[in-house]
Amino acid sequence: MLLGWKKIAAWPVLLLLLLVLTCGLSACTSLSQAERDTYQAQRNYGADTNLLEALQKGGLVIFFRHGITPGPDGQKFNPPGESPDHCASQRQLNGEGRDQAKRTGEAFRRLRIPVGPVLSSPFCRCWESAQLSFGRHAIDRQLLVFNEHTTHRLFSQIPPQGQNLVYVGHAQTYAQWPRHRRGDVPMLREGDAVVVNPFRGQVLGRLSEETLASWGK
Repeated sequence: MLLGWKKIAAWPVLLLLLLVLTCGLSACTSLSQAERDTYQAQRNYGADTNLLEALQKGGLVIFFRHGITPGPDGQKFNPPGESPDHCASQRQLNGEGRDQAKRTGEAFRRLRIPVGPVLSSPFCRCWESAQLSFGRHAIDRQLLVFNEHTTHRLFSQIPPQGQNLVYVGHAQTYAQWPRHRRGDVPMLREGDAVVVNPFRGQVLGRLSEETLASWGK
C-alpha cells in the first residue's frame, strides 16, 4: 500500500515536469497570453520572413562586427601587445567608422527597431561603435572568448519581450559559430550585422549600412 501511495504522490511532480517541458517554465508562469502568442510567432520566423518586420517586432539577436578601422579587410593590423584594457594599445575606429556607427543608430531610430540590452566586447573599437550607435553599452567579456560553446550560447540568448538583443564584437567571435564554420551564414564586413532567431538558431539575414539606408525609401 505504501508503494502505491508513493506512485500516486509522484504524479503531480511528473505532471509539473511535463508542463515545463511542453511550454517552458517562464512562458507558463510569468507571460500573458499576448506575450506567449508573440513568442510563438518569433519561434516561427523563417528565412523568408520580411527582415525589417521581424526586427520591428523584437525578440531577435543582432550581432554587429565593430565599425570600420584603418586598412582593407583581410589586411587589418593589430598592434603587438594589444590589450582590451588599454585603448592606446589597440586598433581603433577611424573617422569613417565613427560616422558609420552614428548612421546605424540613426537608421534604427528612424525605422523604429527596438533595442534592448547592448553588450560589447571590452575592446574600444567595439564599445565605441555601440555607444555611438545606441547611446549605451555594457561590457561582456564573453565576446572575447573565441570558442564554439560560448558563441552558441551568445546566439541562443532570449531578448527581453518586444526588444532585440544587440552584441558588438569581433569577426573572430562570429567565426567560431558552428553555422559560420559550415559556411551557411553571411560574412560580415566591419559595421555589418547578422540577425538571428534565437529560438531556432536560424539566420534571418545580414544587416549592412546599404540595407538600412534602403529601407523606408
